[in-house]
Amino acid sequence: EVFLRYFFNRPQKWVVEISEYALLYITFLSAAGVLRKEGHIVVDLLTSRLGSKSRHLLSIIQYVGILLVSIVLLAGGARTTLDHYRRGIYNPTLLQIPIAYVLVVIPVGGFFLSVQSVLALRSHWKKWRAERNGTGL
Repeated sequence: EVFLRYFFNRPQKWVVEISEYALLYITFLSAAGVLRKEGHIVVDLLTSRLGSKSRHLLSIIQYVGILLVSIVLLAGGARTTLDHYRRGIYNPTLLQIPIAYVLVVIPVGGFFLSVQSVLALRSHWKKWRAERNGTGL
């Protein structure tokens, strides 16, 4: 786009729109994978000073919060996407893409994020119980 605009004075109007959609899709489809690898940004000022049992307990609370948010994304996104699909709402832009096709990534990403948060929650729950019972891992 930059090359075409500055060197040929022929900008392509659809490039910005596709880039916006790509950013939305990248964000929602990669969130669960990043969560699986525990790759999100972490400020460990407090947690680095805690014991293993306390860290697992905080992780449990964290993953419960993530699960609740992902359920909201899944349910609310599905409801909104279905509503836009049924009503046939289009984005009034150059490409005229149905908004439902843009929004569908929100419940899909919410689903994957909820599955991953349940798996991580289960893992930290087992570790926390083992630490609490003194059996270790």
